[in-house]
Amino acid sequence: MLPGVSRTFALSIQNLPPDLRDAVCIAYLLCRVVDTVEDDRRLDPAIRQSLFDAFDAALSASASGDGEPATAFEVRSAETGLGPTPLEAELCTGAGAVFRAFAAIPQVQREAIEPSVAEMSKGMREYSLRADAENGLRLRDVSDLERYCYYVAGTVGELLTKLFAISCPVDVRVRRELEARAISFGLGLQFVNILKDVAEDAVRGDCFLPVGTAKLYGLDLASLLDAGERPKGLALLRALSARAREHLTRAEEYTLLWPSSSSPGDAGSQIRLFCAVPLALALGTLREVELGEEALTPGRAPTVSRAFVMGVFEAAVAAATAAPAESDEGLRSLFDRSRAGVARRPPRPSATLESIVPATATISRGASAANAVEEVGPMSNNQLPGLQPRRELTGKILVTGAAGHVGANLVYRLLEDGHDVRVLMRDESHDEAIEALSRDTGKKIERVYGDLRDRRAVLDAVRGTKNVFHVAARVSTLGGSDQDLRELYECNVIGTANVLRAAGETGVERTVVTGSLSAVGYDLDDPSKASDETQPFYPFTEHLPYGRTKSLVEHEVLKACVEGVDALVATSCAVLGPWDYKPSRMGKTLLDFAHGKLRGYPPGGFDFVNVKDLVDGHIRAMERGRIGQRYILSTQYATVDDLMDIFEEVTGRPRPRFRVPMPLMKTMAHVSSFVMSNFFPKMPQRFTPAAVRLLNMQRKADTSKAQRELGYEPTEIRSAIHEAYAHFARRGLAPSGPSLSAKEGAAPLEVAKPKSQGREGAAA
Repeated sequence: MLPGVSRTFALSIQNLPPDLRDAVCIAYLLCRVVDTVEDDRRLDPAIRQSLFDAFDAALSASASGDGEPATAFEVRSAETGLGPTPLEAELCTGAGAVFRAFAAIPQVQREAIEPSVAEMSKGMREYSLRADAENGLRLRDVSDLERYCYYVAGTVGELLTKLFAISCPVDVRVRRELEARAISFGLGLQFVNILKDVAEDAVRGDCFLPVGTAKLYGLDLASLLDAGERPKGLALLRALSARAREHLTRAEEYTLLWPSSSSPGDAGSQIRLFCAVPLALALGTLREVELGEEALTPGRAPTVSRAFVMGVFEAAVAAATAAPAESDEGLRSLFDRSRAGVARRPPRPSATLESIVPATATISRGASAANAVEEVGPMSNNQLPGLQPRRELTGKILVTGAAGHVGANLVYRLLEDGHDVRVLMRDESHDEAIEALSRDTGKKIERVYGDLRDRRAVLDAVRGTKNVFHVAARVSTLGGSDQDLRELYECNVIGTANVLRAAGETGVERTVVTGSLSAVGYDLDDPSKASDETQPFYPFTEHLPYGRTKSLVEHEVLKACVEGVDALVATSCAVLGPWDYKPSRMGKTLLDFAHGKLRGYPPGGFDFVNVKDLVDGHIRAMERGRIGQRYILSTQYATVDDLMDIFEEVTGRPRPRFRVPMPLMKTMAHVSSFVMSNFFPKMPQRFTPAAVRLLNMQRKADTSKAQRELGYEPTEIRSAIHEAYAHFARRGLAPSGPSLSAKEGAAPLEVAKPKSQGREGAAA
C-alpha cells in the first residue's frame, strides 16, 4: 500500500530500524487517510464533516483498544465513495487495518502519534469548512499559507521528532533544538510540493498560493495559467521559494542535530538517512522551480532527473553511515550540491520580456531614507522591463575586497542597515580599515582570511552565507610583465570563477559581482555616445590589461548563470568618495592636488560615480536585479576641468597652471609607459596610453536601465569629493581645507597611514 501512496517515502522508510519503521509507516498512513478526507472535493460538505467525525472517533478509540469506530469509518468511507483515486479509496475503505496496527504498537509510540494526527485532523477540518464556504480554498497571505502547511505537514515534523526521540534518545538541549526546527522540516517539504505542483493544482481548480501576496505582483490567481500573466506568476513563485528555502535551511539543521555513528544499525544514522533523502530531493526540486520557466505550464512540472534521485540516495547512504565528523561534512556537501545542482539547463529567455512589476512596489531612497516609500504602478506590457520585484536581503552577507574603496563603503552601509556581515581578506595587512569600520559603526564584522585563487579558502568563506558581494579585484595600471599579467588574470578571473563556483556549491541565493565600465563596449563611429549594457566589449583596440580581465569576469558570470547560479554584474565607473584607505588612484590624485604635487592636468572627461550611489546600486541589484544582467552605475559625466574646480573648492589651493594639450599628453603617455615598463616595472603608472585614450574619448555612461529596473537614483559628485577630502583630513593625510570645519580637520582617525607599495593592491 505505502509504495503506491508515496514512492519516495516508501524508499526512505526502509532505512529506519524495524520498530521505528512500523510506527512511522502507521503514522504516515493515518495522516494520508485524514488528508484524503480533506482533499476529496467531490464530497458534499456535510458528508465530509461526518467523515472527519468518524476518523476522530476511530483514532481516539483505537488508542484505547476499541476497534468498533474504526470499522464504522471503513463502512462510512465505502458508503460515501471516499477517495478520488483507486489507491486512496482502497486505503480509506481498508483503514480498519491501519487503526488496528496503530492499537498494536507500544503505548509510548501511540502517545507520540495520536496528538499530532488529531491536530492535523482539526486543522484540515477548519480549512475544508473555509473551502466549502468560499467555493474553493483561498489562502489570504504567507502567514495563512504557513498555518495551512503546519496542519498538513508541520504536525508530521512534530510527530516524527517524538517518535525518533524514543528510538534515539538525546539530551534536553538537543531535544529543544530539534523541537524548534521540527515544524520547518515539514513546512519546507510541503512548500516545495505546492510550488512544483501549482500548474496541475490550478487545472483541477485548486490553488494554494496566497491571494494577498499575488496581488502585490498585480496577479489575479484566477488568471495564473494565462500566458500574459506568466512573468508575474513566476515572480510570485520565486518570492515564495525564498520562504521555502528558509524552512529547508532549518530542516538541514534539524537533520544534522540527530547524533550519528558508523556502527551498523545505529538509530541516529538511520534517522539522518531518512531525513536527508527527501530533503535533498526538495532542495533540487526547488532549484528547478526557481530557475525554470515551465512551472506554470500544465504537464511540465519542475522535477529532478532519475539520475539525480539515485545520486541523492547513494550520497545520503554514504554520508549517513560514516563516522560523525565525516557524516556531517558529507550531508552538508549533499545539501549544497542539491541546492546548486540543476537537472536540466533553464530555457533561454524569450525574445520579448514583459514587465514583472508588482501593482505597487516599495522603492527605498538610500540609506538615509529607510522609511520613505513610493507607490509605483505597473507598466504596460509593450514597455521595457520596469521596476523589478524586491527580494528581502536577509541572512549573513559575504563581502570580498572589504578593505578597498568600494568594499569598505559597502560594508559600512550594510552594517548601518543592520545586516550580519562577513568579509574575506587576503591577509591581516589591511585589518586597520575593517577595525575603523567596526569602531565607527559600533558593529562586529566577522573576518576570514584567504586568497581568492585558493578554491578551498573561498569555499570556506562562502559557506554559511546567503548572499555574496564580490567586490575584490586587482586594479593595476602596470604595463605587464608576464608575472604581472598572470597575477592580474588569476586574481580577477580565476578568483571570480572560484567565488561563483562556491556560491553554486553552497546554495548562495545571489551573487553580485562588481564590474567595470572598461569592460563595456561603445559606439565605434562616435565613442562620445553614452554606452549602455547592450554594447559588447570591443577587443581590437588598446585596453589596459585590467579592462580585459573585467571583460572575462563577465564571461565567468554568464557561464555560472547557465549552470544555475544566480549572479549578475553591477558595473562601476571611476569612483569618488570617503573610506578610501589605500588610497585609490582618484584618492591619490586628490591628495597630490592638496599637497601641491600635481604639476599639470590633461583635458578630456569621464563618467564618475559617487561611492554612495555605487553602494546603493549594488544593494538594489542584489534586491531587484535580474539574473545574468549587467547594470551600469554612474553618477555624472565630468571633465577634468570640472574636477579641478571642485578640488580648488575643497582644498583652497589653485589648480596647476599647466593644462597639458592632448597631443602632448598622448606623446608623454607613450614615453612614460615605455620608460616605466622597462626601467621601473614595479611602479604604478598614473597616465598610460589607454587611460589617455579614454579621457580623450569623453566617454559617457547610460544608467537608464539601472534607474528603470532597480530604482537607482544618481546624485552628484561634488559631495563625494568633499567627503573624501574630509575623510583624508581626519586621518591626517591632508591639511584642513576651507570646506572643512575645525573639528573635521583636527581629529585624525586612529588608522595607520598607508604604506608605500611597489605594487597596486585590490582597490575595487
